[in-house]
Amino acid sequence: MILNMEERRWPTVVFIIILVALIYNFLNTIFRSDIKRFSHDRIYVDYSTYKKPKAGEPAAPSYSPAFSNRLAEAKRTLNEGRVEASINAFTSHMADRLERMPPDVVPIRPRRVPEFEEMRALAAVPIPEISEAKSLYAAGRYDAAISLLTEVLNNLPENDLHHRSQVYDTLAECHFMLKDRDGYITNKVKYVQCMRRLRVVAQKAYPAMNTDALGAWISAEEATRQLLRIRTLIGGTPDTPQRAAMLLRAELDAEVARALN
Repeated sequence: MILNMEERRWPTVVFIIILVALIYNFLNTIFRSDIKRFSHDRIYVDYSTYKKPKAGEPAAPSYSPAFSNRLAEAKRTLNEGRVEASINAFTSHMADRLERMPPDVVPIRPRRVPEFEEMRALAAVPIPEISEAKSLYAAGRYDAAISLLTEVLNNLPENDLHHRSQVYDTLAECHFMLKDRDGYITNKVKYVQCMRRLRVVAQKAYPAMNTDALGAWISAEEATRQLLRIRTLIGGTPDTPQRAAMLLRAELDAEVARALN
């Protein structure tokens, strides 16, 4: 009878062992698995993400794949439209402010100075030969540019300071590229003189306007100091064409300053 009782208990014992193993496996899956699952109506929480990080390691949050995809998409589209919205807001604000600005009560109008009126009328006449000469200069044909500019200069009126200043300045640069010291100094001096004469006439037409920048040139002392600084920087004979050109320009500009002052 005792044997029969023991034989009847074995199925129960086996069933209990299997049940304990299943419960252990289930709990182990929940608390130790690193896989998070997401479904439409429920979220299975992975408690392993709540483990404390090791000492010295920052805590790195971990999200579900669906949430990570949504977060990445949100980051990509975060700044879309902000630039356009900012530009539109700035444009509308500036337009509103300009509409509210009062009209200029005292507009800047030139005085009637005959010499200034003549210069302005002459400056409005196009001279395509000057643009052609600048193109020749850009192409490295300095002699051809000098010949064309000299012909243009002979036909310019004395009071056409706008075109004369352009011609003298381009002539000076052509002579500089040809390393013609006298040609550069002569034409650069005439260029500055044209600009200074234009400044005097502009001051008569616009008394309230600051025209000091027209015809401005460094003094002889400043030009000498600049030349000494460049010579110190180069330290002897220039070793590159760029340094040689920089030293030559400093020397010629100093000569122009002495001629003007």
